[in-house]
Amino acid sequence: MQIIYPIYLTGFHLSHDLPGLPRSKPEPKNSAFSLAQSSENSMETTHNQETYHRLRSQSQTSELGSIQEKSLEIWGRAARNFYQSPFPKVQAYKGPLPTGAKGIEFTTTTAPDTGSPPGIVSWSCDLNDIECQDGFAKLKVTTLINKV
Repeated sequence: MQIIYPIYLTGFHLSHDLPGLPRSKPEPKNSAFSLAQSSENSMETTHNQETYHRLRSQSQTSELGSIQEKSLEIWGRAARNFYQSPFPKVQAYKGPLPTGAKGIEFTTTTAPDTGSPPGIVSWSCDLNDIECQDGFAKLKVTTLINKV
């Protein structure tokens, strides 16, 4: 005799088999569980072009903005501030540059890392096609405007 304890999670059924008893039948291929599993395992990610900005600072100077505008690349080191990390990453704020603010505004089709604080985004080395070279993460952008 097999005892099955049902557990219902978001529409699919899991069962627990007791030792020494035959295992329950596997879920059919078209079940909600297998569909959820296949979409989680998919490495294909699509990301629409979005706008981000970096404010003028000691590390984001007007001269650097000019170089970034020509190369269409933004480089970043390992964070040394409150959000310290040993891994190089490009950091920015979500959305366009605020009115009257100085800095750069850019768009990219590369999806940012997940798990950032609200309003802040980052792109880490070796994730989402971000190149890593000489301790810098390099993000390719599609447009970049340097507002001096």
